[in-house]
Amino acid sequence: EPIRQKGIFVKSPISASNSTIGRIVFAIHGTDEDMVAKTQTFGFWDLEAIVEDATRRGFRAEVVRVDTPSNQPEGLAVALQEDVFGIISLVPRRWLQPLIADRDMPVVYLGVDDPFSSPSLVGDLFTASHLLTRHLIQLKHKKIGLFASPGMDADHLSQVLRGHRAAMTEAGLEVNEALIEWSHKLDALALKDLQSFFDKLGDTTAILSPSG
Repeated sequence: EPIRQKGIFVKSPISASNSTIGRIVFAIHGTDEDMVAKTQTFGFWDLEAIVEDATRRGFRAEVVRVDTPSNQPEGLAVALQEDVFGIISLVPRRWLQPLIADRDMPVVYLGVDDPFSSPSLVGDLFTASHLLTRHLIQLKHKKIGLFASPGMDADHLSQVLRGHRAAMTEAGLEVNEALIEWSHKLDALALKDLQSFFDKLGDTTAILSPSG
């Protein structure tokens, strides 16, 4: 369907009488069998839902797992031997480079926060944090705590904190900086530390908890 104003074409769902128009490979990180994949800026994605949507639009979809830049499974190489419409990658370009360097194959990166992986679609963590905080404020919360995940990337955490602080400041509310700093130093796997976090909440009535 053409969006004439910008010259973009969007593939409509195909009818039963149409043939499949190609195959898409989803390159994801992980070795478990769950149909869930984690991205750097979008959190977790339901792969079953993505595959179903691709199928509905006329593509055959295949999920291939990539462990590290130096340890690509044979499945990815085999998948790319056949005719492929393109790759939707949840891992950085350098992880795929050995297999796509000599191929004229379109690749789009999803949720990959890497300047060398383009074109890409990434999440806006500042805006997300700002909107979530505003939503809690609109629900009449004034004492909002933010759990700064110890495992979160420093740059991503910075974006989340800036969004949270901006929304609190705009509303004339005080940011609980001590709780943010303390939570970021926690051992996320130590139950006693997590219990200590809840003990420190005091009169906090809502918590934001970005994933690491």
